[in-house]
Amino acid sequence: MAQSVPAQAGYSIKAGPFDAGFLHAEIYPDQGGRIGSFWLETPDGLRIDALIPMDGAAFDPLQWPKAGSYPLAPWSNLIRNSEFESGGHRVRLMPHPQVTPHALHGFSQMRAWQVESHTPSQLVMAYQHQPDATDLWPWAFVVRQTVSLGADGLSVRISIQNQSIEPMPAGLGQHPYFKLALGDRVQFEATSQWQPDGGGFVTHQEAFPSGHTHHDRVHAEETATLHFSGYGGHLLITRADGMQISMTSSPEFGGLVFHIPQGGAYTCIEPVTHVVDAFNLHRQGVTETGFKRLAPQETLSADMTIQLQSTSNSPDFNH
Repeated sequence: MAQSVPAQAGYSIKAGPFDAGFLHAEIYPDQGGRIGSFWLETPDGLRIDALIPMDGAAFDPLQWPKAGSYPLAPWSNLIRNSEFESGGHRVRLMPHPQVTPHALHGFSQMRAWQVESHTPSQLVMAYQHQPDATDLWPWAFVVRQTVSLGADGLSVRISIQNQSIEPMPAGLGQHPYFKLALGDRVQFEATSQWQPDGGGFVTHQEAFPSGHTHHDRVHAEETATLHFSGYGGHLLITRADGMQISMTSSPEFGGLVFHIPQGGAYTCIEPVTHVVDAFNLHRQGVTETGFKRLAPQETLSADMTIQLQSTSNSPDFNH
């Protein structure tokens, strides 16, 4: 497995001034293509973070900090027993020690990314993968992120291109650690929820009754990992500190994963292209998993934008 991820000063981008102040982000390409922090600097110099900020310190790539936001590629969430079949291949991946015997969240967030361009308000970075014995993924690919700051907030476009000569299963996601306090409110639209099997996986999805697709949750201490589909692409967090965080995403991110650890220290709200273990569920005949197989040179892309603003200047959530 990859060696310790080194300490990094990070790359800074900035945008503004806007009425609310300046937007800032710190990005750590060598630390798995992570966005380390995203915050608003108010006109009077107050820093307001949307994400739990990283400090850039070195860490074990298998024990990453619960902060910032990292990319999920070439798949998101778990793969049961670290195995799946595709195109005549029986693929056996490296299990993740925290969830053994299963594989978790791809591996691009455990590798160094290369900066392709860097301007005051945008950074483009890529991870180029060639098959090797480290992760046992048998296809070549490149995954790229464009991180931008502007009037709409922090925008991230992520794409993955199959660079092998055979079709490749692929999925994408973003894994932000939102800075929430107990009692903060989260609202979004989703048409169905995948039912858990008790072991971190799911069996099937169940549609919500008509008129019950709007979800209004209060951040609490109980542990939860929930998988939604038919995600409407817009999520609103209303915090007790008077700030709102909105997350919008493109239709390719049709799934949404909620993860809250015991005690509620943070909340991961992850837009994803497929459900947990979609590679295996698809082969078993389960439908609407978001499974995607890319032809040689085909690209899958998806977008996410996070905006941070005062509730006094924010519109109400639209049902």
